[in-house]
Amino acid sequence: MQKVAESDMTTKLRPIPSALVGLLTTSIMLIPGIGAANELAKKETIPSGLTQIKPSQISPTLAKSPEDKNLLYEASIGASKNTIILARHDPAVTMPTLMIKGKRVAPLKYQSDKDRYHLPQTTESITRERMNETINMTGAEDAIKYMPSIQVRQRYIGDTNAPVGTRTSGMASGARTLIYADGVLISSLLGNNNSNTGSPRWQLIAPGEIERVDVMYGPFSAMYSGNSIGGVINITTKMPEKFEVRAEAQAAWQTFNQYATKDTYETQRYSGMIGHKYNDLSMRFDYQFLNTHSQPITFANPNVSTTALAGGETDVTGAFLNANPTNGPAVVQGAGNINHGQQNNFKWKLAYDFTPTIMGTYTLGMWENNATASAQSYLKDASGNTVTTGLVNIGGKQYNLSAANSPTFSANIVNQVTWSHGMNLRSNTGGKFDWELIGSLVDLSTDTVRAPTGVGQFTGNGAGRTTD
Repeated sequence: MQKVAESDMTTKLRPIPSALVGLLTTSIMLIPGIGAANELAKKETIPSGLTQIKPSQISPTLAKSPEDKNLLYEASIGASKNTIILARHDPAVTMPTLMIKGKRVAPLKYQSDKDRYHLPQTTESITRERMNETINMTGAEDAIKYMPSIQVRQRYIGDTNAPVGTRTSGMASGARTLIYADGVLISSLLGNNNSNTGSPRWQLIAPGEIERVDVMYGPFSAMYSGNSIGGVINITTKMPEKFEVRAEAQAAWQTFNQYATKDTYETQRYSGMIGHKYNDLSMRFDYQFLNTHSQPITFANPNVSTTALAGGETDVTGAFLNANPTNGPAVVQGAGNINHGQQNNFKWKLAYDFTPTIMGTYTLGMWENNATASAQSYLKDASGNTVTTGLVNIGGKQYNLSAANSPTFSANIVNQVTWSHGMNLRSNTGGKFDWELIGSLVDLSTDTVRAPTGVGQFTGNGAGRTTD
């Protein structure tokens, strides 16, 4: 809108790319258009509260000629009048509702950084309503998996190695895309890879607390750190407006049939939330338990051996001839990294409205993961027993299943506990100047992996290696 004269409060508007506009003393709402031009020619609906201006009354400053076929309306708010040109043929555009308090338009409660700071970059957003309608969420990362030009490499439900790739930064450069939850960084800058150290801490966010997600594509180093060369993902969580209680249960099954692995893997997720708002103080508590099983993530697939038999090898069957990633001859001996994990996620959040435009929040989160990764051998001896260790004879060549520190059918046990603290103090005036203070602390209090070094599977108190 462009204000022409302050004295008579007259406002001239260019054609609005939406068909009808309703003007009220308490709100402004854009209503979608009626349809094609031929339909409008048959019947034109005049919005409530507006008076249609006849073509003879159209001022030359508002329209060059009646052949413009724009519908002109005049509305009165108090003693002032506003003349509005509504484009007849432009497509309908859904706009947010703005609440008017006195003479100032109150800022929206949930804003993307693009709207808040008037940024020119390309953005894409998804709201809670759209998530509920289109996504069966089992984790926070599911909120963005259908957004354009973005990919989350999640191999199974509850995968702790789930990096993000964008159109400007690939999957192997996950640390170049910054991910925030209420302004607190959840990206891991400890690694730029697909490992535990390089994947975002998605587990610190409960799926049910997400209000909206805004993705800003391209570099944002002028506003964020240099790691934002791939883009920025902002997750906004919701605080209750009244007393709320919610419980949810999910179950998922997947079948897997590859080589000699034929199984069905089940996952269950249970979550609950309780929240309340009392005057200016709001609070919520979220809990989630995830019991997850994965399909095999890897296969024991060594190249075809050139080592001759030395005598004493176990004759085995069950291997599959295959090709390795470079199309060389290989032998599939079994499946590996079949994960079973149990994860607990606790989240406490407090928010206080110091003034109508200044709010502070404190968040405390704890995530616990206890997981095992096992292996499955396809190899059988003459008696039909499964073979997992020692020297074996496959196709007249020798293979060692118990190589030092690298057994073929390895297993491991993972124990992880992460604590997170976040504080946020921000203003939201809707004016030319707003500010925001953020502080966060993430404590990886426990992060250990235990694996045997002699034999692949755990057989008791044998030799092993612990990685912390």
